Amino acid sequence: MMSKLMKKRLINVLATLVMLFSYVANAETTEVVAKIVKVDIEQSQITLASKRYNEMPYKAAFDIRISLENGETAGVANLRKGDLVTAVVDSGSSVVHVIDVLK
Repeated sequence: MMSKLMKKRLINVLATLVMLFSYVANAETTEVVAKIVKVDIEQSQITLASKRYNEMPYKAAFDIRISLENGETAGVANLRKGDLVTAVVDSGSSVVHVIDVLK
């Protein structure tokens, strides 16, 4: 039989797991086709314009994945104004996680 202390710890762990799962499940990530309007390398900020979102600035995620049209991986400095891209963005926190430059 479990002691009161063990039950309390188990309940705390389960509650923490439920909160973590709900946070991850409610992330507002969407994939959009957009045009790069502005790239600010110093602030790691990329402004995208699409049909769904007008011009909207996004902070580049720490682990952002950028692929150029030739398939090579790249950094924010390789992005150019006017590039047509598909991007995975979190509109709730204004963070971009993935950018694929289209041909």
